[in-house]
Amino acid sequence: MAERTVARRPVPLRRVREIASAQELAWARVREDIEAHIGVLALGLALILGASVRLSFTLYSDFPLNDGGLFYTMVRDIQAHNYALPAYTSYNGGSIPFAYPFLPFYSAAALDDIGPWSLLDVFRFLPLITSMLTIVALYLLSRRLFVSPAVVGLTVIFFALAPRSYKWLIMGGGLTRSMGLLFAVLALHQVLLLYQTRKRRYIFGTAILAGMTVLSHPEASWVLAFSAVLLWGCYGRDRASAINSLLVAGGVLAITAPWWGTVVAQHGFTPLFSASQEGWYSWETWRNFYYWSFTEQPYLNVSAVLAILGALVLLAQGKPFVPLWLIAIVVLEPRSAPTFAALPVAMLTATAVVSFAVPIWKMTASRTASPQTNGAAHHDGSSIWPARRAELLPKIGVLLVAAYLATILVQSAFYPTGLLYGLGGQERDAMAWVKENTDENDTFLVVTGDTNWATDRTSEWFPALTGRTSLGTFQGYEWLGRKKSEEQAERALRLQQCAYSDSFCIEHWARSGDVTFSYVYLAERCCPTLERSLFSANDYRLVRNSSGAVIFAHR
Repeated sequence: MAERTVARRPVPLRRVREIASAQELAWARVREDIEAHIGVLALGLALILGASVRLSFTLYSDFPLNDGGLFYTMVRDIQAHNYALPAYTSYNGGSIPFAYPFLPFYSAAALDDIGPWSLLDVFRFLPLITSMLTIVALYLLSRRLFVSPAVVGLTVIFFALAPRSYKWLIMGGGLTRSMGLLFAVLALHQVLLLYQTRKRRYIFGTAILAGMTVLSHPEASWVLAFSAVLLWGCYGRDRASAINSLLVAGGVLAITAPWWGTVVAQHGFTPLFSASQEGWYSWETWRNFYYWSFTEQPYLNVSAVLAILGALVLLAQGKPFVPLWLIAIVVLEPRSAPTFAALPVAMLTATAVVSFAVPIWKMTASRTASPQTNGAAHHDGSSIWPARRAELLPKIGVLLVAAYLATILVQSAFYPTGLLYGLGGQERDAMAWVKENTDENDTFLVVTGDTNWATDRTSEWFPALTGRTSLGTFQGYEWLGRKKSEEQAERALRLQQCAYSDSFCIEHWARSGDVTFSYVYLAERCCPTLERSLFSANDYRLVRNSSGAVIFAHR
């Protein structure tokens, strides 16, 4: 039986147009929703990426990363004094004034007392959490500086992946650095609100956050101060803003008086002046700025190129604050410029991407939509590519370039660094042995071979975990006056240089400083030449030989 064929009626052209129009309207609404929430979506992505990067280092070690021994002892001192502010810290002999801003220490002490976790756990995770909150704070500040949600969203993503946005902030010593940066960014957000709206209701919040910055970290306080002046020059410049700024400054002085008033009453102004002189200028500082190597991206330095382009875009638009902010950070805070510069660099990079990448994408879209390009036709009517492929090729090229740059940024963020490691368990066992088997008055020469005191985790943690005095440790001397600080930094350098010499180097070091020592502590995998020399010298006796450390008693 023949199969019957049912004829289909053609869909009316008007109906086809209605369906197409409805689909276009639906897609337009989706695009509007995405554009309206792109900043929040990007913030969520930035938090996910930022947490992944930071946790990859923090969870790798069961001990606080790199430094923090001095701060660990200061927290213990606060707890031992029932939360009264001690005059001196017990760290490394007990001669260092307790002059450091105390807010991070009280926060850590309280968390240690109220929770089931240990103080070492607080030093591992509180800096990480604070670093994550800084991403949110930067989002708030960027929303006041930029109209484009895309720029705001990309800013927080670039910042979350920037090595300098977490490198020195998630360490044990990042307890103060991360908290200072967080409050500084939040305070700048309030300063900007104060200048943009001219409403005095923001004075109180600005003073509170600025005061918390001062009570958290000295360098963050200085960066906040000159950044606020720069904001006034770009967004204030009137009598009302100047008066509001003076009111904020008065509030900050009142809020921070319990700290600086106590320090001045107990020790005078010397510790405060000494700490304020710890920044330094050097050829290395200017070289890093000239080559933009301070972003510390080990592969292709994407941020450097894009940030320069972003600075040009903002200057051309008559928006000079962010480029000037970057310059001010490098010039006025050279010691920690790479860390603070991560904020404006992220903004400039995002500006460049939106200013150049988006128009390029639209250009490819308009080109592929042009009827002259469909089919990639030659003059003889032939076609190299089918029409559909010819339309997709430009977009695929743009996406491949974007994907390549994105992978470079992600790989740079996860790039391992020698700083982000904690003390190993065997070395902690050696320090525990020192605490149990030596006298409290014994003094040590801790030799690690690390000539940079800021990265010498063993020398810093040794006094904190043993309760013994390390004669070559620098931490804390920045509060004893510039002369003593520079002398101790030089002495620390010369002691570590003895790692590649013999016992005569150590003896000369001790005589030149007019000090006596009880033990020599050779760190894990350090100093084989010095170890052999001490073993054969008559004035030294081997008392412990383990994979964690080799310890000699000095007769």
